[in-house]
Amino acid sequence: MAALGIRTGITHTELKVTPRGPRLIEVNGRLGGGVQELSLSAMDLDLTGYAARTALGETAPPRLVHFQLILLAPQRSCEVVAIEGAKEVRALDGVSNCRFYVRPGQTLDGGVASKAVGVVGGVVPDHDAYIALVELINSLLRLGLACEGEPQPRFVNGAELSSL
Repeated sequence: MAALGIRTGITHTELKVTPRGPRLIEVNGRLGGGVQELSLSAMDLDLTGYAARTALGETAPPRLVHFQLILLAPQRSCEVVAIEGAKEVRALDGVSNCRFYVRPGQTLDGGVASKAVGVVGGVVPDHDAYIALVELINSLLRLGLACEGEPQPRFVNGAELSSL
């Protein structure tokens, strides 16, 4: 945000975590789909009102970071053979949910569209804590995938999923 000169306000920002690090997908001066509802239920915070008050200089930013880490499906066609680490991730401080939309035995069609295989959500004190938690989540969560053209299934973490 600093590189774009954004110091206050609401943005819809999308990052894709890749094996080479995070990649910026989109920054837009708007709320993303479902975010207003999420902020109301998670924090009882009206983001539309917050954005208006912030633009008028009337309020300080929220102190906590609420997040949803979306685990994207690989671009290659493959079969899910295992999901490991979900129980450990659910037990982490700051994680309120860890849910997968796929099951072992399910075939993923592949393709370039962004399709979620799972999501991890929660609340942490600040952005540094969020970055540390994402690194820990990626070290614990692993999906076993049998991809077309590969002799053996491979295990990948959340950051590596979208690189397949």
